[in-house]
Amino acid sequence: DHWGPIGNFSLISNYELLIYNRWGEIVFVSYNPFEKWDGKFKNKKLDIGNFVWFSNYSIMGIRKKQKGNLVLLK
Repeated sequence: DHWGPIGNFSLISNYELLIYNRWGEIVFVSYNPFEKWDGKFKNKKLDIGNFVWFSNYSIMGIRKKQKGNLVLLK
């Protein structure tokens, strides 16, 4: 399974997605809204746990920020 944004990306620019583990280490970075996280870090499957994500992007020149939590299950 993969996790990432869904929807119409035609109006999105300056996209950035960061996913952090509970120790504040970045486990995933993407600048492409079509790229999804597969639950791996350095090609190794991560254990079940909580992660925090932050996303920055622009839609029609308006800067947006979003954040949230996700739980990785196996």
